[in-house]
Amino acid sequence: MRNCLWGALLAFLLQMPAWAGSVAGTGGSTEITQLLNNGQLVESVAKQAEQVANQIRQITEAVDRKILMIQNLRNLPAAAAALALAPLQKDLQAYLDLYRAVNDIKTASQQAAAMIQQRGSEMAYLNLSPKDYLAQEIALANTRGGIYAREFDRDSALITTYNEKSAALAQATQNAANITGTVQGLQALATQNAIGYSVTLDMAQVLTEQKAAVAQKSQEDQLRMAANGDRALREMAAKAAQNAADNASGAQFQLQSPAWWSW
Repeated sequence: MRNCLWGALLAFLLQMPAWAGSVAGTGGSTEITQLLNNGQLVESVAKQAEQVANQIRQITEAVDRKILMIQNLRNLPAAAAALALAPLQKDLQAYLDLYRAVNDIKTASQQAAAMIQQRGSEMAYLNLSPKDYLAQEIALANTRGGIYAREFDRDSALITTYNEKSAALAQATQNAANITGTVQGLQALATQNAIGYSVTLDMAQVLTEQKAAVAQKSQEDQLRMAANGDRALREMAAKAAQNAADNASGAQFQLQSPAWWSW
């Protein structure tokens, strides 16, 4: 299904030098390659976040054990226990905040990476330049409304959420700078997150600009672009249905083949 987060990403990539010399309607193999590279970058954030989340979980479990051990010391004066517990509890809260931020960005990154891969395949199938693809996305939302508009709004919200989670991770990483212990891979994640944050901020800005540009086109032009998008969507659906039927037929043939067929 069509998705304007993808459209926003395409719009952002149009601003990059790698898109120079793009020819509308050629499919733009260079653009698709660049797009998939960006998809891999976003996916790498998710993979790094997963490793860091596992590391943080192990640390919090160790801190929890230390806190429990101190709390179970019956002969330890209350004042001494409070003094010993204070830094551990502070560290634990910082680790928990960091874990939440890392886990959130992992989810956001996974969703974005999956979408990029899907839309990259779609653009290649449609043989469209990023500019033409994005124009159809926005025109469909503007002129048809319904599911197109809902997806457009949903994906705009996804960009905002990604930005918010990236900013939250940056803040949590900064807050965790003085905690006891070292989280392996956190610095690499912080670097990758900073790059992703910059990209998604540009996506949001370019999406706004592209929406304004399409809105300035005549109603006739927007209807024409929307019609092209509808036709392309039907073609893809028909192709997918045919592929599914072919696969099902092939599987059935294999199941029904007599034993002597493999002789």
